[in-house]
Amino acid sequence: MHNEPLHNHLVGSCNGLVCAFQKHHLILDPIYICNPLTREYVHLPQLVVKEEDVDPDLIDVVEGEVDMYGRLAYGIGYVSSTNEYKVVRIHYLDDAYVEGNVEVYTLGSGYGWRAIGRISYGLSTLNGGTYANDAIYWIFYNEVVVCDLAKEEFRLLSSVPPCLQNRQDEDRCGLVVLGRHVCFYMDNKSRMEIWSLTKNNDSWFLEFDIDYKDSRQRRFQPILLTKKREIIFLYARSALYCYDTKTTVLKIISNEASTDYFEDVEAIAHVNTFVSLEAMGENSKRYTVRPRWVRTPWDDVIDELDRVALGEEVDTTRFRLREA
Repeated sequence: MHNEPLHNHLVGSCNGLVCAFQKHHLILDPIYICNPLTREYVHLPQLVVKEEDVDPDLIDVVEGEVDMYGRLAYGIGYVSSTNEYKVVRIHYLDDAYVEGNVEVYTLGSGYGWRAIGRISYGLSTLNGGTYANDAIYWIFYNEVVVCDLAKEEFRLLSSVPPCLQNRQDEDRCGLVVLGRHVCFYMDNKSRMEIWSLTKNNDSWFLEFDIDYKDSRQRRFQPILLTKKREIIFLYARSALYCYDTKTTVLKIISNEASTDYFEDVEAIAHVNTFVSLEAMGENSKRYTVRPRWVRTPWDDVIDELDRVALGEEVDTTRFRLREA
């Protein structure tokens, strides 16, 4: 996709689709959409920024282009009432992040990027918006901003987790979906609090309070909550850990990266589905991968999909995994 280790590559995953950045013209644009299971992918239209519309300080002297690194907020989500996938892109053309220009792309609509107005929130451009329940959430200073994807409207939540109001500069925090809840986590190197948002978006409750009982130089980032109530963490952007909330045991579960070496790994929760970009109306393609030494049951699925046209029904019952 691009070779920029200091910038994120992944925007998010939603109901089987993954959104990622494609680099072009000094912009990391959230325009690459794919289904890793079916290997379908599509590129959305690129962001075009005119020099006369931006602050002169944003013009790169060497490249002669508008430098938009770190000036995009973004997210991908799904509207259950209309069965639509939407990508939200917010770009800031002023140096103070006073106003953001909001665009929405509805997959398969044929309308391309639609400008829906401006917002006065300087949303975080370091991490993608968090999708849950037909909405995308961002942290805005000590507040939380939510975008209702059906109405395409932004608003501030009426309440925030108590720890968000008292966070320090060295505290690491973020939003993540654990189970079916939007959660806010804060890590101060020795303790992590995880607060869950209620279904009606009006209050938060402390769901997990984890004491690591050690001194760490790097941080844990929660990725997902398993059915056994185990939290999967990415540690130091390098290795995966599993925390059992019942026994409070923390153990490493990845074996390809070392916590002693910075590997710069990104991880997001993902669910396999057969959702088709072509069936939605997108002019998609299918990518190929290099052969692997070890086959998995999913390789049988891919082999079968490669023998049929996109959008054609496939009998998936024969691909059920056998229990060990």
